[in-house]
Amino acid sequence: MKLLKFIFLLFITFGSNAQNISIDSTLQIAQSFYQTNIDSAVHYAGLAYDKAIKEVDTQKIAKAIGYKSTFFLSQKKNKQAVTLLQFNVDNASKLKPEDLGVTYNNLGVINSLVEDEDEALEYYFKALESFEIINHYRQLSRVNLNIGIVFRNKEMMDQADYFFDQSLYYSKLSKDKNIENIHKGLDDNKRSSYKKNIEAALKALGSIENKQKSRLASIIYHDLSENYLNKGDFNLAIKAANSAIDSKINSRFIQNLDYTYYILGKAQINAKIYLEGIETLKKAINLTNKEELKIEMYDSLIEGYKNLKQYNEALNYALVRNRFSDSIDRITEKGNIAKITANFRNEKQEKELIQLKQLNQEQELLISKKENKIWRWSIAALIATLVSIWLWRRFLNSQKRIKQVEFEKDEISRKVEQLALVLNNKTKVYLDNLKFIKSDGNYLEFVTDEKTVIDRNKLKVILEELPPNFVRVHRSYVVNKNFIDSLNSTTLFLQSNIEIPLSRTFKSNLV
Repeated sequence: MKLLKFIFLLFITFGSNAQNISIDSTLQIAQSFYQTNIDSAVHYAGLAYDKAIKEVDTQKIAKAIGYKSTFFLSQKKNKQAVTLLQFNVDNASKLKPEDLGVTYNNLGVINSLVEDEDEALEYYFKALESFEIINHYRQLSRVNLNIGIVFRNKEMMDQADYFFDQSLYYSKLSKDKNIENIHKGLDDNKRSSYKKNIEAALKALGSIENKQKSRLASIIYHDLSENYLNKGDFNLAIKAANSAIDSKINSRFIQNLDYTYYILGKAQINAKIYLEGIETLKKAINLTNKEELKIEMYDSLIEGYKNLKQYNEALNYALVRNRFSDSIDRITEKGNIAKITANFRNEKQEKELIQLKQLNQEQELLISKKENKIWRWSIAALIATLVSIWLWRRFLNSQKRIKQVEFEKDEISRKVEQLALVLNNKTKVYLDNLKFIKSDGNYLEFVTDEKTVIDRNKLKVILEELPPNFVRVHRSYVVNKNFIDSLNSTTLFLQSNIEIPLSRTFKSNLV
């Protein structure tokens, strides 16, 4: 007993010293284990999370959740990841853009895994918004890649190609070779020239019906205007930028709107529409909080005034631009000093952690030597005890297994009795749970309480495989009569308040 108490106190002491390591350092240690030992990565991320909870620091909690949920996804613990990420969603307004972007990206990954592609896209677009605020090229590359994969799975190849191109573009900016290698593995067409980028964007736009209220259209119009600007087609750049602004405002997707106005203003200046360009650039400057981008905006504004030969205005804005640039340089310098200081502290803390580990190993060696003597006298008793425990567990497990086999037998019998449809996409739908089928072009939606399955098929063909309790009540609907609650002359009500249109032509099928 004394030996066990000594071991327990030793680990308590080591644990309390580990808690003195900063949250950021603990997360760095967790990240270092990510590729080699995922269990250790989760452990250290958990330590950081627990410490952030004790400090009641929302931003630190959110950062730790980002790491821990990512590690959970690697372990396929999706439910645990969702539970953690809900905290970040609930506190979205308090989070830093990077942590919010990681949150939305991980939620997008989870929904992709369960094939809820529309929900996944919603989260991925939110992740793009967050990472665009801070120009996080590496994360932008990865999120665009995820979006491209979703569109590829939906067989929407024009949109997929567009987002794959965007991913490759950002991967080059971030010098992320891993993403470039993934693109090579996908074996998709990679287009880097402005001309090919424009062709891809126009194809993607062609498949969007309501471009004025589409978030996707606003993103594509924005990139299309930038490619036209870089290519030197200034009038087309102006047209595309105006379309991007209209789509952003109409769809309430105003993220990166400042940059779109900057592209528009710069294109107007290059197209010699100086007055309009100057007004547009002023609007962009008022909208933006991106410091480096604001300097570029001032440069284009000064160029516009010079071309109008309004040199006093050009000089005034040049002075404003220089003061602003000097301010950024001072902030950057302070930031670099703070970063160097933080790195020094992190290195110091890591050295302290290594020293703690070394001390722990020395103490464990002493304990092992003492234990060796104790085990010589207790080995026989221990073996006898273990054998008894093992035999008792074998007996209990055999009893449990008998019950489990009986349960599985009953379960198999029940499933055999259930009728099911095997769809073209290999999904099985049990008919006793199927409430109705909806036709949409060449696709059918099979709706139950638990899920909706989409399959490429025809209503006429599938009716031939269904039992008599499935009847056609409308040109686009087949219902299970077992779920009918009530009806009137135009509408049929299924259980759980589901309304289905009732056609006069097929009403007689219900008799």
